[in-house]
Amino acid sequence: MKIDNTKKIKMTSTIISMGLFLCILSALFSYLFQELIPAGTIILTVLSLVIFILLLVLFNLKCFIYEFSGEVITIKIFHPYKKAHIYPCMEFPKDNLKDYSINKSIYGHQLKLYLKSERRKEIRVKCKFSIDRDQLINLSNSLRGIKNQSINEWIKL
Repeated sequence: MKIDNTKKIKMTSTIISMGLFLCILSALFSYLFQELIPAGTIILTVLSLVIFILLLVLFNLKCFIYEFSGEVITIKIFHPYKKAHIYPCMEFPKDNLKDYSINKSIYGHQLKLYLKSERRKEIRVKCKFSIDRDQLINLSNSLRGIKNQSINEWIKL
């Protein structure tokens, strides 16, 4: 099973980049012709604030890919403009998944994974992402199935 938001995030980053380009052109025009525009400094200040917010949003966009191939869970989180090979930020066997929780936040969702470890009692991993409602349900069902299967295997032992 594969859950992916790359197309949506790349389209969003393209739209934000175009808006950023238009704001920079407008700010440049406003700066050059400040004497002709009655409220030139106010417009320049507002455009600077909009440019700053758009840059923050653009740099904080992340693509999220969740893959479950039967024995291994792989999670990749990367910036949409990254061109090099994308390595997984998390990869672990399905048997190590002890529990999980998905919380909704202002900017999207937060996935908390609780993994079994030989060295420590438990490893907690957090990752933030933004996906559609249907993809969120599929992710939750996949993780719930893996967790239940892991519990059933522990009961059989």
